[in-house]
Amino acid sequence: MLVSADRVKDSTSTTGTGSVTLTGTPPTGYRSFSSVMATNDTCYYCIVAGSEWEVGLGTLTASTTLARTAVLTSSNANALVSFSAGAKDVFITVPAALTQNLGYQTQWNALYPYPWGTLTSADEFDAGTLSGSWTKIDPSGTSAYVTWTQANGALVANHTTGVDPGSGLHCLLMPVGTAFATGDALVTAIRVAAPAGNYTMVGLCVTTGTVYGTSNLVETEIYVQGSSCILRAHTEPGINSDGSQGGITLAFPNALLWLRLVMTSATTWRSDYSADGINWLTQGSVTYTLTPTHMGLNVSNWTTSTPSVTTFEFFRRYSGVS
Repeated sequence: MLVSADRVKDSTSTTGTGSVTLTGTPPTGYRSFSSVMATNDTCYYCIVAGSEWEVGLGTLTASTTLARTAVLTSSNANALVSFSAGAKDVFITVPAALTQNLGYQTQWNALYPYPWGTLTSADEFDAGTLSGSWTKIDPSGTSAYVTWTQANGALVANHTTGVDPGSGLHCLLMPVGTAFATGDALVTAIRVAAPAGNYTMVGLCVTTGTVYGTSNLVETEIYVQGSSCILRAHTEPGINSDGSQGGITLAFPNALLWLRLVMTSATTWRSDYSADGINWLTQGSVTYTLTPTHMGLNVSNWTTSTPSVTTFEFFRRYSGVS
């Protein structure tokens, strides 16, 4: 579970790039990590010592051990910091990117309102728990690999363990309600935190159901490969085998990146991307015949069990896209 709590602070003398060992004795007026988190809970942390600092997603693997699961920003070009000897402060924080995006909600709601019966404000990611509209599906035997948690107005997909078989996807889906028509689209805004060497796939999708291995899927996805990524439209019969490939190479999405999946004809789906959710560029299209019954988000780790984290800031369906 992702935990956010006030006045949680400790210190560490750990050096290097590994997990940090906390003292377990917070300063006066503060709380310990273990007092607000259970083992394997996650939090956004900050570690700081002089000019060395790091903000990221951490996992409390023991009462006084905080694993640095994924780095968001740091004094080492946003990579893991190899901390020098000496005492360091460690505390729970809210990353600037998340607080900034909370302020964008009004703008996003105006751009992309809730016109569809099964997608309402109750499904937004700032609720206490995901609404009953959402269904989670996973490749066989991998249900524990990914946790979906809402926090700070965003949905965090935390791929904590395991290598997904083939190109199998973990999907979070809801019914489409009104049937898709030409010009209908899905849109999301995302950030990806994946270590170098990881092969992480995240995106938007429409499917013909919620049965893994039987339902078919069309998606637009970011295929992260170390310091860069490929954006591509993609088909997956059975949600577990590669279909259309290709795509364009983008810089690694440390900043917010918008994705859009557009139905341009009864058999054609287009992949778009944007830096602001207003001005869109087209990556490409795939031709695939399916009648979507569900729509949503998907993530996957393909070649390594190194943890990766995807933050979905926004999800909507809307119409009238040319």
